[in-house]
Amino acid sequence: MDARRYSFKDEMMLFAMAATRWTLGCDANDPHRLADFWPEALGCVAERGYDDPDGASIIDAEGKGPAIGWLRVPEEKSAKNRLHVDIRVLVKDRAT
Repeated sequence: MDARRYSFKDEMMLFAMAATRWTLGCDANDPHRLADFWPEALGCVAERGYDDPDGASIIDAEGKGPAIGWLRVPEEKSAKNRLHVDIRVLVKDRAT
């Protein structure tokens, strides 16, 4: 284990650098079905170069947001989802 000590500022810099690109990883019985649905809802695109029969991934078309990836798992869903995506829709002011 690395015994180096970092200052709080250094730790925050490391955290900020590490957290700029991340993927929400999800288990799925049919990853490609999910990857076909979500891009239109979220304005994402299929991740270029990600070609896996047991997985699929979408990314923010502008490269600003996180990726969402799905990996095929053998077991069936056994409980309700513990995570869900809330979509916020921009509503223009109707008074103008």
